Amino acid sequence: MSDTKKTELAPCPFCGKTPRLSAKGGIVCCSNLLCDIFSLHVGIEAWNTRPNDAKYEELLMAVARKFPNESRHETALRYITEAESRDYGTASEVCKQSSEGGGE
Repeated sequence: MSDTKKTELAPCPFCGKTPRLSAKGGIVCCSNLLCDIFSLHVGIEAWNTRPNDAKYEELLMAVARKFPNESRHETALRYITEAESRDYGTASEVCKQSSEGGGE
């Protein structure tokens, strides 16, 4: 009896879309042509390895309403980008100002 069970693949860590498994098996890549890591091909174990899965999941679940046709990841990224583009600068700039005593 064969021990071939279907391996579950985690969604893409960058765009949240469903990944593709190569026809030869064992090699995974993102199925989204517009994804930053579309051309990255890795093994199943590497693909499914995520540091701080719980914290990432918590962040994604904080997105109460996602934009139509977007994953929660894409909407979270949109929220962060929009917040950082406001007139007070990026998070790294705010942290630098704060550490230098430049806060208001």
